[in-house]
Amino acid sequence: MPNKTIYDFITLSRKYFKTYLGISISIFLFLSFFQPFPTQDFEYENKQLFIAGIGFIIFFVQVITQILFQNHLIHIQSSDDDNSLLNSVYYFSQLTLTSIAFIFFIRFVGHTSISFNIVARVVIICLSIPITIHLKNKINSLHERNKNLNHETRMMQEKIK
Repeated sequence: MPNKTIYDFITLSRKYFKTYLGISISIFLFLSFFQPFPTQDFEYENKQLFIAGIGFIIFFVQVITQILFQNHLIHIQSSDDDNSLLNSVYYFSQLTLTSIAFIFFIRFVGHTSISFNIVARVVIICLSIPITIHLKNKINSLHERNKNLNHETRMMQEKIK
């Protein structure tokens, strides 16, 4: 049983690694260009390191939620069944965990005072994470369904000929 769990984790990591890395890099670049949080206390190199830390924390939280919801993610991958309650809990946990980690990092590492405005910005930025993963899952399932339909069409055409 532990070998299957490790194998499932490695399989899911291969499937989602590029997505997690892409999300983390995208958030890093967004924070670097638009600077939605006050970071004037840092020099340029330290500011980039601080923002890279936020990207790493987001990547780490995504891996943690993958571990917690591993069985659910395998079920999404293997069937067309849509369990909306588990999907909602999975996406909500991603949103809350990344938002909380992001806010704590800004507060205690960035020495930024937290206001409602900053929390709203963090939640809006972190909302892109579950949306991106949901869209990736939907696109992959539609791609798989399209491939199966094409295969069925070819089989039917061969039977007609």
